[in-house]
Amino acid sequence: MTSSEPSGLLGLLADFSLILSVFFPLYLIGLILPLLMRRKRRHGKAGDYQWHLFVPCRDEEAVIGDTITYLRASCPEAHIWVIDDDSEDRTGDIVRRAAAVDPGVHLVQRRRPHARLGKGEALNAAYDMLSSLLPS
Repeated sequence: MTSSEPSGLLGLLADFSLILSVFFPLYLIGLILPLLMRRKRRHGKAGDYQWHLFVPCRDEEAVIGDTITYLRASCPEAHIWVIDDDSEDRTGDIVRRAAAVDPGVHLVQRRRPHARLGKGEALNAAYDMLSSLLPS
């Protein structure tokens, strides 16, 4: 009886290796074939999209004007959304003046108790404002 057990185990291993030798190449073909048949996509053009840049800030009076100037020069087609998160300096006034002369600059003014809740909350407020202006 002990002599039949090893041959039974060897037979089982031989069957398993036969199954693997058939199904593993099919598995690989199933993985690779869709990649090979994938259609080439044309690359998008930046001009085909509307770009919106969010700039969260608080008490950035010293740099916000230069930041807006830099972003307008670097991305003239983009809309700049400056989120003033209840600044105690003149940050909001500087952005408001820039928005008055440039329709691509937008001020999202936040006040407490809805302000100073973190950068994520500030960005979400700007996104909500942008979403309300976009067509459905």
